[in-house]
Amino acid sequence: MSDPTARVTLRKRDTPDGEVSTLQVHVAENGDLVVQGYDAGPEVEAAIGHEDTDFTRTIKREHVARITLELIADRFTTDAELHAWLEAKGISSDTEIWP
Repeated sequence: MSDPTARVTLRKRDTPDGEVSTLQVHVAENGDLVVQGYDAGPEVEAAIGHEDTDFTRTIKREHVARITLELIADRFTTDAELHAWLEAKGISSDTEIWP
């Protein structure tokens, strides 16, 4: 892993009525995939009786490759779509083409 400390924000929301919601994902140094979230505001308090909550979901490293493959299968139907997405995200890839 080139940057085990990199985080991707999946959701960040602050509303005028005081609702706050964040969701981030990163790969831990040991290769686990870690999803962390935080929610606060009146809806959270009504649902759980406390004004805020945070959570962490850890997916063990032995499952990260399968998750990657499943997400690619769910998101892309052609190599061209995958290639365009990789380029848009600044992720390099190598392509070999045979006649």
